[in-house]
Amino acid sequence: AAGLGVIITLLAIFLTLPALLVLRYRRLERSSALGTSAAPWQEGHSWIGTVAQAGWSHPSVFLGATAVVVAASIWAVRHTAYEYDFLELEAKGLRSVELQRQIPTRFGTSDHSAWLVTNSLESSRELKEELRNLPEVGDVNAISDFVPSSARLAEYAPRLEQFRRTVLTRNRPAWIPGDAARLSDELGRLWDNLDLISNLAYTAGLDRIVSVIDGMTGVDSETGDTDPSALLPTLSRQVADITDDSTLRPLAAMWATHLKQNLLRMSNPAPVSLEEVPENMLRSFTPRSGEDYLVHVVPRRSLWDRPSLERFASQAESVNPNVIGSEQLMLVMMDATLEDGRNAAFLALVVIALLLIIHFRGTVGLLALVPLAVGTLIMLGLMYVLHMKYNYMNLIATPIILGIGIDDGVHALHRYREAGGGSQAVARSFQSIGRAILLTSLTTMIGFGSVAFYEMRGMASFGQVLFMGVGACFIATVLVLPALLRVALRQPRTAPIKAAGEEVVHAAR
Repeated sequence: AAGLGVIITLLAIFLTLPALLVLRYRRLERSSALGTSAAPWQEGHSWIGTVAQAGWSHPSVFLGATAVVVAASIWAVRHTAYEYDFLELEAKGLRSVELQRQIPTRFGTSDHSAWLVTNSLESSRELKEELRNLPEVGDVNAISDFVPSSARLAEYAPRLEQFRRTVLTRNRPAWIPGDAARLSDELGRLWDNLDLISNLAYTAGLDRIVSVIDGMTGVDSETGDTDPSALLPTLSRQVADITDDSTLRPLAAMWATHLKQNLLRMSNPAPVSLEEVPENMLRSFTPRSGEDYLVHVVPRRSLWDRPSLERFASQAESVNPNVIGSEQLMLVMMDATLEDGRNAAFLALVVIALLLIIHFRGTVGLLALVPLAVGTLIMLGLMYVLHMKYNYMNLIATPIILGIGIDDGVHALHRYREAGGGSQAVARSFQSIGRAILLTSLTTMIGFGSVAFYEMRGMASFGQVLFMGVGACFIATVLVLPALLRVALRQPRTAPIKAAGEEVVHAAR
């Protein structure tokens, strides 16, 4: 879309700008005939020509200083870190980001996960045992959690029998004085826990869980409004209004009987078959068709940094190389971003170089690449100075700046060739073309600079990098290109003006 927009803009310039220029000159002619004066074309910026002339007169100073800056920028490029934490690219102060940061520290688990597919219940059980012993694994969920092996059942059978005897012989009253206050406190704790679970589920995008919990608490996770007719608010009011224990004593007795029956049923030491697993649990680990089983692997800590990400991926793949999940995808995406960014920049540079050679009919056109290269390196060096990190968004700025930053050098080289070459031609060409490239650079910097005010920090860094890159390419064109022209074309400090294009064409040969 962006490339198409550039082409459409180019066509619009060719179709409309000549007509506008003709109208401009006709207006000037009419104004002159009437004895009035219209605003003439203003002369170029003399200070740009002065700076360019200084670069031509003292190439060793300008090129030497440029070499130092380039060397420092190359060092900075190699020491600028890459931001692997995608949460750092989000806007500051997001509640969802804060909650994601809290998950590993508060619950000892990560908000990432990985998955494995097995073809049998036994292999699911074996993978779970291997994975749970890995240092970077916090939890493993599998269908075998609900279907214990015969060995594990034999190990727990004596404990289950002891538990059943305890339940059968327990004679504690179902209700004792003071239980009403304790019940009210427990309802408050339940409400707090459900509210926390709802926030975490909302962050993770688990809308079904959020909907169920909101229906119980009456709290709308999006608006924060509370429905007083919901289950927990109603129950809390009813418990708070009870002053006589006789109201709750029959209910407590009924609940105690129901709980006792459930405990006895749950502690049955008989083997559990897959058919006995509830349907809602079975759906989480089995496909719609076939007999495969999913194993869910949860990391122990956050994977928003590359070392932790690589350790978890390496350990999980050591158990089974077919492990899949968001962490593998993130690792591949990060590496692909760096690799594809380098490839895109190299390809763009090669294509631009070929176009310059064809257009200028010789390798002299490659001189326009030098300010671009210097400006790009300065841009990357400034990232280090400003404590910025590479990320998958601002790295896109590198191939973009190659297409934008080349303009200044091409325009300046064109104007120098038209001026005939020599020291006077440098001052005159940069004085006239300097106004144009300064204006285009400023407007481009303003356009990209506006993106720097985005709340999303990743997008803001994209705008900041392009703002610096366009400005650096303009400065490099004014400071470096005149000195480079004198050295590359082997011109004396003061050289006569030749016919338009003669010097450059000769040098290209």
